[in-house]
Amino acid sequence: AEAALNEVDSWRTRYDSGLSAMQRDIGTLEAAAGISRHFQPAIVPGLLQTAEYARRVFEITDVRSWGEHADAVAARLDRQQILYQPGKRFEFLLAEAAVRLRVGPPHVMRGQADRIISLMSLDNLDIGVVPLEAEAEIVPWCGFHLYDELPDGQEPFVTIEMPHARLTVSDPGDVAIYQQQLDAIRHATLHGQDARRLLGDITRS
Repeated sequence: AEAALNEVDSWRTRYDSGLSAMQRDIGTLEAAAGISRHFQPAIVPGLLQTAEYARRVFEITDVRSWGEHADAVAARLDRQQILYQPGKRFEFLLAEAAVRLRVGPPHVMRGQADRIISLMSLDNLDIGVVPLEAEAEIVPWCGFHLYDELPDGQEPFVTIEMPHARLTVSDPGDVAIYQQQLDAIRHATLHGQDARRLLGDITRS
């Protein structure tokens, strides 16, 4: 029973057809949830990425040497259409380090920061940035996605992406840990104009 509530899916065995299949599978999870909450300490979430940023991310994270990065980028951009779908809500909490990590040259990073700023205008998106100078209430062990408001009374669950696999956490007690993590992270998060100002400073640095 415990194994069923906390599952590990190896990228190698689950996605033998490559990165594009992975993107479509993640899109299915996002489509089922009424609200998706994301925390990323080291990289901009896929739903917020520009095409060029996404391409470079696929290149440096493709530990299985799947290739077909152009198709994976196209699939990721297709996923982003859900941001504009009525009735869907999203929360993105990004560590400042996630926006600063140099996955490409300055013009790629500036374009990525500008996209995040532009998406802040969507009413169904709550995007916040945790500044490096903020005092930590928790240790952010890893990035994770929390899917809530699911069909047929399904309980919320969490996914965690690792280099070799995706961990799915469904046990209510374990999911509560990640909900508590989000609560603590929010206390240090900048929103609105303060977040825009920080992102603007990053693009000029």
